[in-house]
Amino acid sequence: MSELPDFDSWSPEDRDAFIAEGLEWQPWVAEDYQRAPAVAPDGEPWDGWLLMAARGVGKTDSCAAYFNRYMTEHPGARGGIVAPTLGDAAEACVNGPSGLRAHNPTVRLVTRQGGSVAEWPNGSRARLFGASTLENIDRLRAGGNRSCDWYEELAAWPRLAEAFDQAQFGLRIGDHPHWVASTTPRPRPLILELNENRKGRIAITHATIDQAVHMDPAVRARLVERYGGTRLGRQELYGELLKEAEGALWTFEDIERGRIPKDSEPNMARIVVAVDPAGTATETSDYTAIVVAGKGVDGEYYVLEANHYKLSPHGWATCVLDAYEEWEASAIIAEVNMGWDVTYHTIKQMGSDLPVKQIKAKKGKVLRAEPIAALYEQGKPDSPAGEKLRVHHVGLFPPLEDEMTVFPVASEHDDLVDALVYALTELTGKKDVPVASFAGTIKSASEM
Repeated sequence: MSELPDFDSWSPEDRDAFIAEGLEWQPWVAEDYQRAPAVAPDGEPWDGWLLMAARGVGKTDSCAAYFNRYMTEHPGARGGIVAPTLGDAAEACVNGPSGLRAHNPTVRLVTRQGGSVAEWPNGSRARLFGASTLENIDRLRAGGNRSCDWYEELAAWPRLAEAFDQAQFGLRIGDHPHWVASTTPRPRPLILELNENRKGRIAITHATIDQAVHMDPAVRARLVERYGGTRLGRQELYGELLKEAEGALWTFEDIERGRIPKDSEPNMARIVVAVDPAGTATETSDYTAIVVAGKGVDGEYYVLEANHYKLSPHGWATCVLDAYEEWEASAIIAEVNMGWDVTYHTIKQMGSDLPVKQIKAKKGKVLRAEPIAALYEQGKPDSPAGEKLRVHHVGLFPPLEDEMTVFPVASEHDDLVDALVYALTELTGKKDVPVASFAGTIKSASEM
């Protein structure tokens, strides 16, 4: 696997480029789990190979090795490389340390009319695609017929179902058109369908962090110590495909129905920044969560940004201020019972006039979250006639969505859920809690 042709068969340009770049190529040796299965579970040739595994086990290497071998052994082949974004396809799949050129330095990435293409000396070519926008989907639709596709980080594709379906329409030449894919598992509907073999004959292989032989042992030990035994660790370190917890307020299906691509949201009538501050910033402390949400001119609600940090008060307050300015928000929201003094004094020290609202919650977390969760359920096929879909996630927010789909049943962290609820409660006007506000005189961070 990944053996190069003899130097004598290379073109002078390939030899010169290889020497000029000072590349030290070594043959790549696959671990057992990095090798494509011979057949699908039913004994027939597979239509797709899905390597659904933990972080750090060499998923990209595995697919790059397979894809390079196929394109090398089939002169003149036509293929496709689809990643979350077009930049990911170029940087991770072709030029990255585990990409095609790490397996075969004769592969060239060229850009011509119609887009970027990976080319082999034998005439094989693979077009590069992203899966993040409607324009990306249109490119896939018009991207030509192919015999083999590589899907990188499949569960992270923003427009997963649409992009996957369009890619399948293009797989229709050659003796047995097929695809290979790598992903860290996330229970999005398409991933669940693939896992249950409802999208053709699928061969699935798994690997855990214990098989990450090239990872620094100290890094592996630290990750296992930190996340071992947690739900997040089961997914990210051990490659388990986890579904939402039974009894959770949100389901992945409800979230997925309302998802739209980045930069496709309508104009916003109002935007707020909600913060759930941690009391400390140590290795074992909770995160400080920051969620940006808006109410569109269409009357629906949009989650625009969701991040969490382990930073000093000054560090996360700077993030709050940056989000407020970037999104031209109208208010900052925080709960009085969870670090309000720190929030107030930290943000107050930082700059210009900012309207900051404190939420003094009387209800518990679950009661406070229930009316917000109900918004996500609206617009389902069995919901009352005329009820519209109300909440949209603009892009993917894996940490937030993972928290939502286990809250409050198996929640290990709920900081992002809290911030989400604060933001949408403010925007919807569901004021079940008293609200006080102040405007501080705040300096920009650069003036401090």
